[in-house]
Amino acid sequence: MLAFAFFCNGQTQSTSTNRFSELRDLRISCLESFNITKNRLEDFHGFLEQQAAKEKVFEDKLVQIQQQVDATKRSQETLSRRASRITNEIESIRGQLDRATTSFRKAVEVLPTGEDWATDGAAVIREIRRAADAAPRDEWKRQWVSECEGAYEEVLNEWRAARRAVDGARFDLELRAAPSVFKRTSDQIVAVEKELKSLKNLILERGNTLVAERKEGEKWAGAIQTLRENELMVQNKLFDVTYQFHLVDLRFTAWRLKQSGNQEMALEAMPDLFEKHMPVVPTDVAGIPSPTSDEKLKLVAPGASYKLIDGPHSDSRKTAVEREEKEDAAFSLLLTRFRLAHDRLEFLTSVLDSEVKGLNSAIDAVENKGNEVHSLSEETAQLAVDLESSKRQLESGHELLTAGIQTLDLVKKRAATDLTEIQGLLKVASAKIDQLSKSLEH
Repeated sequence: MLAFAFFCNGQTQSTSTNRFSELRDLRISCLESFNITKNRLEDFHGFLEQQAAKEKVFEDKLVQIQQQVDATKRSQETLSRRASRITNEIESIRGQLDRATTSFRKAVEVLPTGEDWATDGAAVIREIRRAADAAPRDEWKRQWVSECEGAYEEVLNEWRAARRAVDGARFDLELRAAPSVFKRTSDQIVAVEKELKSLKNLILERGNTLVAERKEGEKWAGAIQTLRENELMVQNKLFDVTYQFHLVDLRFTAWRLKQSGNQEMALEAMPDLFEKHMPVVPTDVAGIPSPTSDEKLKLVAPGASYKLIDGPHSDSRKTAVEREEKEDAAFSLLLTRFRLAHDRLEFLTSVLDSEVKGLNSAIDAVENKGNEVHSLSEETAQLAVDLESSKRQLESGHELLTAGIQTLDLVKKRAATDLTEIQGLLKVASAKIDQLSKSLEH
């Protein structure tokens, strides 16, 4: 009887050991299926990331080109407004120059040269000096000589400087404000306006091309997004199968713990570390100023009275003047002649200075507007260069889009094949889990 009991016990342990081996092998087979499926899914994810990176490069380039085209459009509109303003100002400056030129030439034609007045002033000073030398006791006469000589020298220098300015203005009028200058500026602004209109048409063309490229790019991005959604679906399926295995593996672990009769088997039958490394399911899917009114020529009405230079301003000098007028009529007459010569030269100088200033202002306006047109022309040329650059970038982006669209069918086919294989692996793993679960029920 004892031998029979020992034999039966041995048979039971042998049967339990064989079943444990079968279940363990089945469990290992499930784990291998999970690892294979996980690796294939990681490879598929890497493949999708490569395709998404290509699409992202195209999208970024398209955004960059769009920003450049928008900036070019704003620049073109700004330059067009500047060109229109300059065109209107050129006509205004032409009228200003015509008026200044006519006034200047008329003033040079009708005004006296002032040589006679200068000669008369010099002669009067000599007479005043002789009169003062003839009366050495009259200190006030010598003082008048000194003041008259200083005032005459000053006005004479100003008059000569005005004469030189008139000669320079004549030269500038022929050189800097010739009709050819206006024609060159006008032709240049017309060419700039024509170029700006041409650039406007090119900008519209670039915009239409970008719209078409963006629509094609959206198809590419949509295809990548669809593949990502399919990837997420497979990842969720893998999670479900993994969780199913986890529940079955808990039953298997419990069975192993029950079947362990000693400490060594209990250690061997402890739950596997697989539960600590369950895959995590992702929660989302990746994806020149016009002249002012006060700048006018100051004309003096004919017959206007001349302003005589003031004599000495101290009280003693006023007293001396009064005594002079009463006691020395001849010397007083000389001073009156001097004041007349002095004020004539001063008046002539002021008129010439005003005419030269008006003419130079008009000529400077012409040159400034010419410089502004030249600057506008350079900016327009740079705008054309920027548009050409955007054209090359757009062609490069189109090549990327074409390559992506051409390979899209191949990408879809490969993705479909990979997903089919992964789903097949998941079905095999699920079947093995069912087999393990059924084996645990017996």
